[in-house]
Amino acid sequence: RARRVQRRFASVKSKEAAEMLDNGLYAYLDVRTEKEWQDSGVADVPVLAMVTSHVPGPRGMAFDTQAWLEKVQRIFPDKQSKIVVGCKAGSRSKAAASVLEEAGYTELVELDDGFMGWKMSGLPVKYP
Repeated sequence: RARRVQRRFASVKSKEAAEMLDNGLYAYLDVRTEKEWQDSGVADVPVLAMVTSHVPGPRGMAFDTQAWLEKVQRIFPDKQSKIVVGCKAGSRSKAAASVLEEAGYTELVELDDGFMGWKMSGLPVKYP
């Protein structure tokens, strides 16, 4: 019988995440697609990394966790990097944060209301 591992990363709303990101101590890792970045913009924060997690596959969205993790590890080699993981609405970011946590990252926060919440909160946006 598989034992479910309790996640350790926290989920926060956009306003709280913005405070964490504002001073540059935390980096924002946007896992949405390039088209989403271009269509909706990205969070205008001091430290921003963009690495798409889920891509369209033959049976819906697919997440190649190993390939994605390798890209993220090149950007954040220190597993104690402070990272806020965000997507559009909060589903992909939870999956991505879980992958990072399993890989040994310890300072993770997940953006519960996603980039939609970020924009609806009136927080700063830029277009790549």
